[in-house]
Amino acid sequence: MKYIITYSPCFKRNALKELKSIDNQIRILRDFDENISLIETQLEQENFQKEIEKNNIIFIKHLAPVSIIGNITGNLDQDKQQLLQEILTNFTHVKANEKFSIQARICAGETKDKSPLNYSAKDIEVYVGTYLTEIGGVPTFSDKQIINEDDVNIFSIFINGNTYYIGNSISKYNLNFSCDEYRVSSHKGKREISRAENKLTEALAKYKIKLEDKGNYALDIGAAPGGWTNVLLQHGFFVDAVDPGDLNPILLENPKVRHYKCKIESMAQASEFSQKHKYDIIVDDMNVDPETTAEIMNILTPCLKENGLAIVTIKLPGNPEKGIQEATKKLSKYYNILKVNNLFHNRQEVTTLIQKKDLKTVNECDLEYTN
Repeated sequence: MKYIITYSPCFKRNALKELKSIDNQIRILRDFDENISLIETQLEQENFQKEIEKNNIIFIKHLAPVSIIGNITGNLDQDKQQLLQEILTNFTHVKANEKFSIQARICAGETKDKSPLNYSAKDIEVYVGTYLTEIGGVPTFSDKQIINEDDVNIFSIFINGNTYYIGNSISKYNLNFSCDEYRVSSHKGKREISRAENKLTEALAKYKIKLEDKGNYALDIGAAPGGWTNVLLQHGFFVDAVDPGDLNPILLENPKVRHYKCKIESMAQASEFSQKHKYDIIVDDMNVDPETTAEIMNILTPCLKENGLAIVTIKLPGNPEKGIQEATKKLSKYYNILKVNNLFHNRQEVTTLIQKKDLKTVNECDLEYTN
């Protein structure tokens, strides 16, 4: 069985290592770009998907099965009809009221040149999606917002040069709902403080975190220039933003934002800070080494409400596996490690979802990264 996979270029070796832990015979058939490859596994699709689901996959961002390979003509009218016919012929028809998504991507390839086609992936999605809607399917769009739904019937179409690759799967097996995060980011339509906003927005969707607009409080450390603070404000939070750097002036005008222009280490060590503040969520995008990140988050444990969540990026400038293992080992003294992923909007880092333990029952580290 063949699959299209995406990954951060710096973690290609780590992504392949993860796959080989599932099937040691797996191999890369072709690299389409620095972050996209075609792989082949000896496992049947159902077995491979089950293994993907139960293993802690960190470094693969998106995975799409390939059942059909063919050639396009370069003419939109002919190609869109051909691709639709392939789907109708080879896969079960979409049932009435069933959610579906057409996820097309056109890759210019290793030359980095613009695709020679005179049409876009969106043209294909609209044509195929319109037909499936007309026969009763319910389209689920991911091109204007970052979403995460598990039970959507995904039809994946990948075009490179004059070759197309088509597959079908349920969305939870694709690891990420969207196949092309850049299209999502470029169509958000909201004013951004910084592109770092995408990281937090994606994490909230990926981990299905519902931030209730009830005037809750959040702590944002490593906040400047304020991208993550801006996302939290959009969910109705009051935000304490900690960073010696400057916040965007727009944020400073917001009465829900308090900027502590200092390092979190000096602030968190103060006993009155730990006693006064109990945050509903802590977010951390500090640019420090993994062990320092873990140490800071452990210091902040008393500031987080019981069973409270924290979303933390772990920077990985050196050995990725070692960095993750060191950080999660330290964190697991006070937190349950729920998720670790190199998300679409991460680069040389991973996003970690952790939850504060019941400090009355904390034992030695019982959860740690073991990949």
